[in-house]
Amino acid sequence: MNGGHPGRRLILTFHGVGPPRRELPDGEARFWVDEARLAAILDAVVGRDEVEVTFDDGNASDVEIALPALLDRGLSAQFFIIAGRLGQPGSLTPAQVGELAAQGMAIGAHGVQHRSWRGWDRAALVREIRAARVALEDAAGSAVT
Repeated sequence: MNGGHPGRRLILTFHGVGPPRRELPDGEARFWVDEARLAAILDAVVGRDEVEVTFDDGNASDVEIALPALLDRGLSAQFFIIAGRLGQPGSLTPAQVGELAAQGMAIGAHGVQHRSWRGWDRAALVREIRAARVALEDAAGSAVT
């Protein structure tokens, strides 16, 4: 089923679904899809264990649109959330992160402020990762590894 490439994984990454409710940085809009496109893609991956679905940034559409679509199909996904955006307009609230976790979705950190980590020293990287993880664990009510 994976095209003759044992062990290969296909990772489908979305940033959001439907009309964005926040201003998007240059280049991000191409990672958003409308609801019909998400539904078609999810329908195509049902039963395909080599496909992983992920969502980046922690947009409100993750819970409002993507979560029901995933659950309707018996799918799960990984949500990589920018901890510093929690509660901001168009972004997930801490309660919504908890809802994702409660529904069996994996929660991961996408940093605190969505900055490039290139050139950071080890101490700054550790602070960024720990701060994001702690904020997301508080919201999810469970460990974020």
